[in-house]
Amino acid sequence: RQITQSSATESSASVVRSFNFYTIYISYFGATFAFTILAAHIINITKIQTGTAEAYYLVSVFSITNCISRIIGGELSDRLPVSAILCVIGIVDGMIMLLFCCFRSVPSLLIGCAIVGISYGVTMSVTPPIISSLFGMDHFGRNFGYISTAAGAAGVIASLLSGISIDQTGSYTLVYIICSVLLLLSAGLQFRLYRSVHR
Repeated sequence: RQITQSSATESSASVVRSFNFYTIYISYFGATFAFTILAAHIINITKIQTGTAEAYYLVSVFSITNCISRIIGGELSDRLPVSAILCVIGIVDGMIMLLFCCFRSVPSLLIGCAIVGISYGVTMSVTPPIISSLFGMDHFGRNFGYISTAAGAAGVIASLLSGISIDQTGSYTLVYIICSVLLLLSAGLQFRLYRSVHR
């Protein structure tokens, strides 16, 4: 069920210029973007959207779901096409982030945080297998290093845009929408990758 290693001899230079590389990069970036927004701002989000400050335990939701979902992601990557997994994650995560502006209670935020945490954990687990399947193991460490820069970039940009959104509009709606578009784009790219490999 895995993608065949047709590109095992590709150099890192050719890998980073490929469509497949940026497809994976955007998925990794999108999952980290969503996770960073909520992990860094969930307390303020809860205050603004529910009027309560008693939501510190929501932070622990990310740790629990992130831990468990990494194991689940590893199991799924052994049984299902990884591009299909990332496509579903992009759709689910994208819709949840779009709905976040409508969450006005702690239970709804709790569900949203759990889904985003699971999506992030699964994405982290299935990214190495799809890299090795697409590009082979010859330069795996270097290729994974390039992909991993998406996490750092997403952390910086998500924090910056979240600050701009709350300062300019008083809400996180703008950054929710940006994140949702990014995740749905990643789902579309993963679907294209799935079709190209499994047609």
